[in-house]
Amino acid sequence: MSKSKVNPLWISLALGLLLSSCNTTKFLDVDQFMLKKNQLVLKTEEKMPNQGLLTYEMETLYKQKPNGNLFFVFPREWFWFKTNEPGDTSGFKRWQRRVLSEVPAIFDEGLCNKTADAITGYLNNKGYFNCETIYEETLRKKKAKVTYYVFPKKRTYIDTIIFRSSDKVIDSILQAIKGESLLKKGEPLDSRLYDLEKERIALYMRNQGYANFFSNYVAQLTADTSLKPYQALVNLEVLPPREDSIHQVFKVGKIVVYPNYSPEQEASDFVGVDSTIQGLIFRDERGKALYFKESVLLLAVKTKSGDPFRQTDIEATQQELSASGVFKFVRIKQVLSPTAPNELDILIFLTPNLRLELGADFEVNFTNRSINTGTFNLIGLSLRPSIRNRNIFNGAETLITSIRAGVEVNPNLSKGVRFWNTIDLGFQSDLYFPRFKDYLGLWRFFYKLPFNKAKKQEGTDLYTALTQNAKTKISAGYNYTRFLDFYSWNIFNLGYGFEYNRGKQRSYVLNHLVADYFKPSLDSNFTKNIGSAFLRKSLESRFIISLLFREFNYNFTGKPDSRGNAIHTSFNFETAGSELYAINRLFNGISEKKDTFRIDSVDFAQYNRVEMSLRYYRQFTPKSSFAARFGFGIVRPFGASEVVPYLKQFGIGGPNSIRAWPARGLGPGGFIDSLSIQRGNGNNLNLFRTGDLWLEGNLEYRFNVYSRLNGAIFLDAGNVWTFDDDPQTPGAPFFFSDPNRPSETPGRGRYDPFYKQIAIGSGFGMRLDLTYFILRIDLGMKIRYPYRWDGVHFWNPPNRWFQRMNLNLGLGMPF
Repeated sequence: MSKSKVNPLWISLALGLLLSSCNTTKFLDVDQFMLKKNQLVLKTEEKMPNQGLLTYEMETLYKQKPNGNLFFVFPREWFWFKTNEPGDTSGFKRWQRRVLSEVPAIFDEGLCNKTADAITGYLNNKGYFNCETIYEETLRKKKAKVTYYVFPKKRTYIDTIIFRSSDKVIDSILQAIKGESLLKKGEPLDSRLYDLEKERIALYMRNQGYANFFSNYVAQLTADTSLKPYQALVNLEVLPPREDSIHQVFKVGKIVVYPNYSPEQEASDFVGVDSTIQGLIFRDERGKALYFKESVLLLAVKTKSGDPFRQTDIEATQQELSASGVFKFVRIKQVLSPTAPNELDILIFLTPNLRLELGADFEVNFTNRSINTGTFNLIGLSLRPSIRNRNIFNGAETLITSIRAGVEVNPNLSKGVRFWNTIDLGFQSDLYFPRFKDYLGLWRFFYKLPFNKAKKQEGTDLYTALTQNAKTKISAGYNYTRFLDFYSWNIFNLGYGFEYNRGKQRSYVLNHLVADYFKPSLDSNFTKNIGSAFLRKSLESRFIISLLFREFNYNFTGKPDSRGNAIHTSFNFETAGSELYAINRLFNGISEKKDTFRIDSVDFAQYNRVEMSLRYYRQFTPKSSFAARFGFGIVRPFGASEVVPYLKQFGIGGPNSIRAWPARGLGPGGFIDSLSIQRGNGNNLNLFRTGDLWLEGNLEYRFNVYSRLNGAIFLDAGNVWTFDDDPQTPGAPFFFSDPNRPSETPGRGRYDPFYKQIAIGSGFGMRLDLTYFILRIDLGMKIRYPYRWDGVHFWNPPNRWFQRMNLNLGLGMPF
């Protein structure tokens, strides 16, 4: 049988004809040109500070930009021209115009002039005075290229700052706080920096009782540059109010709470019962009993009658009441007291939230697992209904209870293939208290130690922050997981800890008391075939108990800078059995024994675990971005434990990891387990590959295809390793290059250094934005195996990339 081959020449010719049919210049009038490129050229004698950032920000000022391409090939303006033809108003044409097209970027000299003016104004605001911006257009073959030439002069810097005000009290305050000014000698004369200084002064004044002081009372930037070349004398003046010569200081008058406020009502409409509790006036036209404890308001309201007005107190009150979950809407208003001209009454409007809320999470995932004996396609379904009680004890406590049921099935109904693969059942209940409950008085004990005296006096120490903002959490749960023909486990857990958010960017979780009971059960088929002592040991029953400290978790979410860069970090440290290990050692030392604490022959797990990740995001345009992630983790047993419980080891692969391999289907190291190559195992799906060390890196370019459909191209790399050299798992241990170990090339590479066992996968995916969630499909290709797949090569040749692809279905972004 002869095989026909496609001539590359015909492919090139077909592509050429297709692209030529999408030529957009044929739609233009005689005097029109399509803008294809903008370019900015800085003409400066010496390199400017932060020149790259300045250039980037100036490029964002283009008033006209070239059109984009659909799928990197088809001009979007072509769809606009084609759907603009008369005589066709079909729904498909309207859809193309709405979703696929862009208004053509036809070269416009007026917009070029506006761009040049915007660039000049931007540089003036940065302290580059008397600069000039000109543009030059290149018109050829109905296409336009615009080059902007920027001629900045030397930058002007601050030499002297004078703070003043005709209001003597305000002037004295300015002199007292000028040392904290953002405007300092030697700093560039930057209008944005000046605006930040205005906001700083306004906030300080509002925290000193000047409730009506806003940044517009600070005069516009004026500077004298005639005294020294490129040096400025800056005058910062606080203006008096229009109706008076001085700014007025206010105290807090009445504090009135409307506990059953409806947004459709006005405060003046309330004619009802007033009750006063510790200075708070509760006003309710229906005279109903409070649906929450008085302490909720007494602790949340950070100010009281007679105190000087402080803006930060109002904001803290708003934040705490909103975070409680008891109220659907929280609005705080300040009004001038009708009886005292120097007092502001604080009105707190509270709209009750529903006490009970029912919810449900539904997940669907699809995993394609390829092994030497064939391909298994699994469909996973999971349902988690939940009920939330926002005020269970009338003290703003929140109880969230959920149950979970999930299955993973193989739709391949061939003979000998099991339909059911995994069953997952679970129960979880979390009780949140709005206040910090000091566990055994530990934090108060540390607070009393003679450290950080200055912060304690200022009230900025950690203990004070926790008592004001942390939430206490008590949790209990149960989980049953069954991998048919392999193993199952039961997990019981109980925990006590707290959560603390420091602003919008930093969050902390610390768990003190945690008790887990891990009880697995291995099927005979699994124990008969498995040879790894490391895996068998990790699947033994364990108590995982911490009495004083179990886990610390830190997350930082960075804000995008002016270039669209943002960095997110996370760190997690976990330890178990430390206290029991110390007690066991002390007991043995006193009794002169060598006993190991157990309960009914079940050991206590003792390990330390560290996991961290760094994520980087870069937003190129509103519709395209780049994301990267690097992750590292290590877990080690100590004391009487020889291995770490299976649940606390690291796995790799799957929809949120290396997508060319299924979850826990990669590693450890270059090990190939025997189960994956035996045909008699039917449904083996490699769900048990774990390690003590985890390294992973991911790169992803994200772009819009059209409307709510987005695409991605990704590259993943990494692996997991063990630290024990188990003869039953050759290639699994983590090694650096060691010349004393025997070479095994060619072969599976039992002693290969870790960097040779890095697996690499690549692929592409689609993301459908459905507003409330993102449906994601990723198709991963194996580019490099962590072992010599043919006994010689690690790299997978390109003609094999599409043979064993892994299809992943998930919700949300991978990272």
